[in-house]
Amino acid sequence: ILGAAPCGTLAGMTHVLARLPDHGDPDLLFLLFHGVGATADSMAVLAQRLAQEYPQAAVLCVDASDDFDAAPGRGGRQWFSIQGITDDNRPARVAAALPRFVATVRALQMRFAMEWPRTALFGFSQGAIMALEAAQAEPELAGRVIAFSGRYATLPDHAPRDTCVHLLH
Repeated sequence: ILGAAPCGTLAGMTHVLARLPDHGDPDLLFLLFHGVGATADSMAVLAQRLAQEYPQAAVLCVDASDDFDAAPGRGGRQWFSIQGITDDNRPARVAAALPRFVATVRALQMRFAMEWPRTALFGFSQGAIMALEAAQAEPELAGRVIAFSGRYATLPDHAPRDTCVHLLH
């Protein structure tokens, strides 16, 4: 149930808030990734709406792997640091964070026995950057990426194969 106890720790995540189908196994996996300085809780409203529209989906809001270092002690999280961020150093920071992000997606797919075409990555801002870059770098990671107010860290020269990308701003 969304907003209840965390689902646990997988691949370095602190916790995941989940909404699972009332009956039977999920037939879709929706993973929601928040923006910098936020937490999994900030994606709860979208998760609740998705769960209403797709009652057989497992809908999970995932906390970023690191504490938000620009405002220590406030409880926010980050996928990569934004302190001193520039267009020149952003790609390296994203690339450094990508293995943990991809491992998180793969671990949740394994946990729910969900294949990549039935997985959708929803990202907001920094979470959108991570979702877009992960789908670009990792073949067969997700069937869809829905990016809200995000961008690529490095503009790709081709679309990810077999992944539908939705950019919303």
